[in-house]
Amino acid sequence: MKKLSKQLPHLPGVYLFKNKDGDVIYIGKAKILKNRVASYFQDSHHDWKIASLMDEYDDLDFIVTNTETEAMLLEAQLIQRYQPKFNVLFKDGQPFLYILFTQDDLPTIKIVRNKKQKGTYFGPFLHKTQARRVFNYLMRTFRLTLCKSKIAQGCLKYHLGLCPGSCRPDFDAQEYLFRIELAKSALKHNYDEFLEHLRNQIAQYNKEHAFEKSKRLAHYLENFQTIFNTLKVHFSEHKYADKVFAAVTPAPVSP
Repeated sequence: MKKLSKQLPHLPGVYLFKNKDGDVIYIGKAKILKNRVASYFQDSHHDWKIASLMDEYDDLDFIVTNTETEAMLLEAQLIQRYQPKFNVLFKDGQPFLYILFTQDDLPTIKIVRNKKQKGTYFGPFLHKTQARRVFNYLMRTFRLTLCKSKIAQGCLKYHLGLCPGSCRPDFDAQEYLFRIELAKSALKHNYDEFLEHLRNQIAQYNKEHAFEKSKRLAHYLENFQTIFNTLKVHFSEHKYADKVFAAVTPAPVSP
C-alpha cells in the first residue's frame, strides 16, 4: 500500500488524487481532511474501486475550506469541471440550483440551474429536494403562484389560498409585490429569528393537536436549516479559484 506523503490538517476541505501525469482522477470532500484521507491508506481496505484508485494514484493535493458545507459545494464544482475518472456523481450537467426572484413587472420565484435571467439569486444549492421544499413553502406561505387565467370570481387556486388573485379584475399588484419582498427577506435577513418563528408555530400546532400541519412544518424547518447553512457561507464558483489553481497545477520541475 502506498504511503501518504503530505501532512493534512484537522480542517474541512476537498482532496484531489492525481496520477503520474498530474491528471485529477478523484475528488472528495471531508469534514476533517486528515481523518478522511488517511482512511484511503489503511491496509484493511478491500474495496476494488479504492484499490484501483490507489494503484493509479501518484500525488495528492487538498484545498482547505471554511466549512464542511463549502467543501461539499466545491467538490461538486470541481468534479463537474475536471471530470475525474473515479467519480460518478456530479459529472453530468450543472450540479447547482438557485432560487431566483425574477425582475419582471410582476416578479415571481423560480428554481433554476443557470444564472441566465435578470433577477435576485439565492444559492448555489446542491440538493434539489431541499431547495424545492423551501421554494414550495415560500410560494404557499406568501401566495405567489401567479395565474394566467382571467376569472371574475377567481380560479380554484385562489379559493384554495394559493393564487394571489392575479386572475381577478380587482387584483392588488402592490400587495402582491409586498409579499414578494417578504419572501425574499426570509432568505436574506435574520435566519435564527425565522427558524424560531417556525419552531413556535410547530409548538402551537402540537398544542392544538394539528399534528399533520406540525409534521409538514417540521419538514420545512429541516430544509430551511440546510438552506440557511448554505447561504451563510456565501459560496460562489470563484471563491476558491486561487487555491484550486494551485492544487491542480503541476509544480515546476527543478533543473
